[in-house]
Amino acid sequence: MKKFILNLMMVAYCNATAFAQQKVMLSGVSNSFRIGDSIRYDLVDMEKLCIPENDESTWDFSNLKYLGKEREVSFYGKDSAKVRMIGQDEMLDFVQTTAGLYLSQIQTSLVKIDFVDTFEYLRYPFVANDSLVCNIKGHGTYSSKINFVLRGISNTKAIDIGKIILPDNKSLSNTLLIKRSVNGVIIPLNDSTEVMPNAEKMQLEVNSYDWYAQGYRYPVFKILLASLKNANREILQRKYACVANVECFEKLEDSENEKLRAGQQGKETQEPKTSSHITYHVTISGKQLHIAYSLSSDSQLRFVLSNTSGMLLKSFNQYQPAGEGYEQVIELGDLPRGEYVLYINVNDQKFSEKVSVE
Repeated sequence: MKKFILNLMMVAYCNATAFAQQKVMLSGVSNSFRIGDSIRYDLVDMEKLCIPENDESTWDFSNLKYLGKEREVSFYGKDSAKVRMIGQDEMLDFVQTTAGLYLSQIQTSLVKIDFVDTFEYLRYPFVANDSLVCNIKGHGTYSSKINFVLRGISNTKAIDIGKIILPDNKSLSNTLLIKRSVNGVIIPLNDSTEVMPNAEKMQLEVNSYDWYAQGYRYPVFKILLASLKNANREILQRKYACVANVECFEKLEDSENEKLRAGQQGKETQEPKTSSHITYHVTISGKQLHIAYSLSSDSQLRFVLSNTSGMLLKSFNQYQPAGEGYEQVIELGDLPRGEYVLYINVNDQKFSEKVSVE
């Protein structure tokens, strides 16, 4: 049972996440799971692998050798709100919203875990230095007979933006490294779902590293390190690294990321800005203006786009409760090249940003 639980948690932490910007920001537009997508990953030898440090901005994996083994991950579902991710040995169910990604269930041939409070796996938007701490609570069964509970904490952090060099010497700039650290306790239960007397508690530790390159919906490189301990004695240890088959990404019908790869979008117009009511970040993606924002209080908002002479061209009014992960998209395809001004009014606080349409 110990081995299957460890493998199960490894699958969960190696197979999900996303991103785009500094120039790179994780967003639902460019990085959410899509039904029908399928990605192949090639396992690589970890003998010469160096675990990345927080202050690195270049990650060189060109010395790693391919092992000749593949892992394929596919996404299924009736709509984008509930997505099932199926790998070779596992099935994971996610709830997906514009605000983020939530893990609700993990299942293999022998183990099933349902999370009491849906596991907040990722939050949109997510940029360098952002972090997400989530308490994990789950009830599971092993071989449909043995019950257990899982309690722990997950800490996800966007470490830095830099360049990654893959084992085939292909290099990708504007790559965001996301690290997720999980520490948990697994406790066996008796038939009445009570903790067994003198139950052997096991300590689970998982560290995963996922690199998201601009223009690629899913991670291009993954490292996972996992261990299961009892009273500081290591019971099991598992680790592996894999690199995405980049051709799989390029064959996906993904116009948003195709434009990013072609260098036609992902242009950052300014650094994130913060006031007493709003934190926002403006980017241009192809022929669209994206305003990603969060609100510290319930707010009445107005977004206005005008030319430099002050002529109003587009206007959007809305009311939003306090929260994170909001996004306003303004179409620019009908505007000629030139300079424009974006005005943002939040509870009578006014902001303005210059916008260039090319």
